[in-house]
Amino acid sequence: MNPVENKLQEKNEEKSPIKAAMSVLLDVGYIIAVPLVFFALLGRMVDNMWGTSPLFILIGIVLAAISSTMYLRKKISHLVNKLQ
Repeated sequence: MNPVENKLQEKNEEKSPIKAAMSVLLDVGYIIAVPLVFFALLGRMVDNMWGTSPLFILIGIVLAAISSTMYLRKKISHLVNKLQ
């Protein structure tokens, strides 16, 4: 490992359990919120261009749910493997 990775690992090991839990919750919030806003706005834009309201907004929300679920599964499996 290089010095930067060592410093980051030491910093992560020093976190209290409450700070670690808050960090995970913040990550989960971003994982859900960012794709939802992005795909919903993209869907709204397409709906406004083509006059198909609410079709593409709903498609965007479904895509956001799918992408968030996939990323959350990856994140959770990484955390579980890290704890073992």
